[in-house]
Amino acid sequence: MPNKAPIHMIVPVPPPINGMTLVTDAVVVATGARAQIYAIKNTRPTGLLPWRVRRHLLFTRETFKAALRSRGKDIAYFVPSASSGLIFNLLLAPLLRMAFKQVWLHHHVSRYFRQRDWRLSFFLRILGTKVSHITLSDEMSADLHRLYGSFESISINNAAFLSAPPLHLSDEGELKTIGFIGNVSEEKGIFKFIEVVEKLNGLGIAAKALVAGPCDTPDVRQEVTAFVERSPTTRRYLGLVSGDAKAKFFRDTDIVLFPSSYANEAQPMVIFEALANGVPVLATTVGYIAEQLMGNPWSIQRESYVAKVTEQIKVWAEDADSFKESRRKAAATFASKKKLSEEQLKDWVTNRT
Repeated sequence: MPNKAPIHMIVPVPPPINGMTLVTDAVVVATGARAQIYAIKNTRPTGLLPWRVRRHLLFTRETFKAALRSRGKDIAYFVPSASSGLIFNLLLAPLLRMAFKQVWLHHHVSRYFRQRDWRLSFFLRILGTKVSHITLSDEMSADLHRLYGSFESISINNAAFLSAPPLHLSDEGELKTIGFIGNVSEEKGIFKFIEVVEKLNGLGIAAKALVAGPCDTPDVRQEVTAFVERSPTTRRYLGLVSGDAKAKFFRDTDIVLFPSSYANEAQPMVIFEALANGVPVLATTVGYIAEQLMGNPWSIQRESYVAKVTEQIKVWAEDADSFKESRRKAAATFASKKKLSEEQLKDWVTNRT
């Protein structure tokens, strides 16, 4: 078998820690010895330029370094930006086309697949026939072809890049704690989460509440602090969690709410992490989350989110058997998604030259 071409991976890696950078780390492992890494990290101090500007300058520098090594012979693995960041990607498109024999684009955002974006369209036209796509779902691939034409693509959902934790589902099935994990912001739905918990408490359902994630907005932090102070024995704000603290969050949580309206949401890693732990996720329908939850009726229109989630949690709180079955469904959903995505990942790594 001939040697396969090196893969020049021009990628964002932790820090910061988020779904995209965690997936990137896992892709590096999956590609093994073929991977040559050109890492973009948000290292501090920040200096005079904001991170969004420094990020694109780093992408430019690393792409040039990879191009000098490839000289038209190798493969580039590239993570496209979203929104205005695509302008910077456009500037790199001619270099990607000239310096690499193939360009693999791994997509982590949904905005430009839900509505045609002229910047991505132009980017793809410059890359021409050299480009192939890694999407997160079959629906995302279908939207790619519908909006931008026919391209080689493979869908690999993010479950492939997660290790399944030891699963210990409780026999008692009692719903005790509701969790929120992610950026603690209005866009990610923290106010919807607070509203649901307050409504449940008003109905006499004394569920505990755990909020985990960074909160960089003073106004939002003030609201979260006030929420905790109204019932300090049943509500906690944990801040950013990772490693063992994150694993403990999922062990201590019975349901995760994901009321996001974030326009770039695609298939959030944290949803797979919850499902892997046997924790049902009640989410909005933003991005490709409905496909991620694989037919479970847990993705809800944002306009009716608070009412329907409150109703569903009330049912589970009053029917332990129903809730236990939902926990089993959560774990089974993750297992099914992981098996499929691992097969697709193996195909991609093995057969792409």
